[in-house]
Amino acid sequence: MDRNGIPGAADTEGKIYNKHEAMAYLKEYDPKKYEESRLRAIKLRVVNGFDGAEVLVWGQTYYSTPRILKEFWKPEKYLYPNLGYQIQYDLQGNGYMAHFDTTGTSSDITIVSPQGTHVAVIAIHNSSKILETHNNNNDFTSSSYVGFGGNIYFYVAGDEYNEVFRIRRT
Repeated sequence: MDRNGIPGAADTEGKIYNKHEAMAYLKEYDPKKYEESRLRAIKLRVVNGFDGAEVLVWGQTYYSTPRILKEFWKPEKYLYPNLGYQIQYDLQGNGYMAHFDTTGTSSDITIVSPQGTHVAVIAIHNSSKILETHNNNNDFTSSSYVGFGGNIYFYVAGDEYNEVFRIRRT
């Protein structure tokens, strides 16, 4: 997605595909899932955008930017819509958004169902020594990854060492 929520794609060789090329590829790649996706777009009332390659629904999941998803699902569905954190998805279509904070105790991972309801909010701040010792400093980097079956891996890189955590979810 670009910052406006328009789908696109890039392959492993760095070729960038525009929205029409990306949607044509998905239709060719898995015609059955493409039709399932179109039916889901009809149910979500975004079929015109889907047909015009302006929105991406794949399977049961509507992919977009946090800002657009907030507007679509209403304010209570995502906790950090204005911060631009990446949302990742598992095979069941659940969305995962990690929020790393150094102000005290609010680092967590939010899990949202394909229907936009909260599944869980998992606090992670107390598990990280790096986040604990860098109050209000941004001299660390962090990221998260959702693996097969919804296992969540999050990484916090500090000055002297890195932390890698796994949250098992079935």
